[in-house]
Amino acid sequence: MSKLPCEVVKDLFPSYIDELTGEVTNNLIEEHTNECEQCRQVLESMKSPEAEPEKQSQKKEIDYLKKTRKKYRKRIIAAILVVLAVVLGGLGVKHYFIGNTISYEYLTCVPEVNGQELSVVCMVADANMRISKIQFEEKEGVINITCKGVQRELVDVVGVKGSYVAEQKIKEVRLGDRILWAGGDNISTFTSSVYKTKHAEIQDTKTNIDTATALYLGYVFPGYKSVVQKENEPYGWHFQKGELLGDVKYLEKQYLEPYAYIMMAVVENLGEVTYEFKHKGEPVTLTYTAEMATKYAGKDIKLVGADIAELEKLIRKANLTDTHFWSETKVPLSDYEKQEYIELEILNKTGEDIWGINTIYYDGEDNKITELAGQYDSRGFDAKEWPIPVMVQDLFAYIDIERPDELYLKFKFNDMENVTYSTGDYITFPMEFGTKYQLELTGNAAEGYHVTLK
Repeated sequence: MSKLPCEVVKDLFPSYIDELTGEVTNNLIEEHTNECEQCRQVLESMKSPEAEPEKQSQKKEIDYLKKTRKKYRKRIIAAILVVLAVVLGGLGVKHYFIGNTISYEYLTCVPEVNGQELSVVCMVADANMRISKIQFEEKEGVINITCKGVQRELVDVVGVKGSYVAEQKIKEVRLGDRILWAGGDNISTFTSSVYKTKHAEIQDTKTNIDTATALYLGYVFPGYKSVVQKENEPYGWHFQKGELLGDVKYLEKQYLEPYAYIMMAVVENLGEVTYEFKHKGEPVTLTYTAEMATKYAGKDIKLVGADIAELEKLIRKANLTDTHFWSETKVPLSDYEKQEYIELEILNKTGEDIWGINTIYYDGEDNKITELAGQYDSRGFDAKEWPIPVMVQDLFAYIDIERPDELYLKFKFNDMENVTYSTGDYITFPMEFGTKYQLELTGNAAEGYHVTLK
């Protein structure tokens, strides 16, 4: 006798008749009906024409349930698609038309303040993005700027202007944690970065590192070891290294001395800075005190460090603002850089603000080899009279073209309306990597632009 109870077998009959059961189930049903006369009669009666109305009724009920379930499934899918469309559409509108907040590290904003009135020009250092909106937030005389950005295809203007009227006299203008304006003057990115590391004690090792990093000390005094003298006042900060290459007198006056004064301005209890190194095998020690710093600044050096506007004056006096630092650093190149780069400094004498410099390499027969795009300094744009630093790389070390004896270059740039211009003639250099050249960009849109060696 089959192991299946009669009740279970009878429940399976409708599916069995409609051929909806599997082979194993069919075998069990057939085995059971062969042995159970009662169930066999029930099965035969269900198969008979008299049972057809009941069967049809059951089929209609099943079809109705299937249709109902399918209809609800369609409604659910439609609802999900509508929700997705709304969400994705909202994201698309935000991304392409409203824009997302741009991180301040990618922004350059130049403010102009007159009492309660603020006007600002902002640019983004991303070739694929443009600013769609400038927003202002005011709190106790401090104005914080944020920018929304969209894809370049939708907005193709490089510089975007914005204006704001404050509720009270403006004390400070900020972009994120960067101070753009204070004390009646614009603040350079370099000064703001250094001021942000201001701290009370030289014993604070971590913030000491932040200060040295903000000053780019490692570029001027590479491979140094930092030692803090914190046992007796005046507390000192010593920087030690081996051989220092290059023009030491220049490095001392242009960087090491003013760096020492800036350190004593932003570290409240620091009273002395010392550099120890060798030059041409001879030991050299340079020491600077707080008294020397005060004399250089023309004001108590600790008061200078307490006011970012005063710190900006000190940094300008030392000629260490963004433009001069990036374009005129004469730190010796490493062996790697000597093999890989030629340094160019292009002075913008066009009388116009421009957007970046692209370097185009030619083979001397008017055949373009390649173009390096997006070379611009830390501000994101290059104003008139600003030197533009460009590092020309030895691409011939990586491409299958024989290195020529001379390097043929042209330059391409955009104006503030994003119109592209190119210099009409080549500038030629000997293929001597590790050298530096100063150039001038002159001309205008009507007559053409030219780059010449100074």
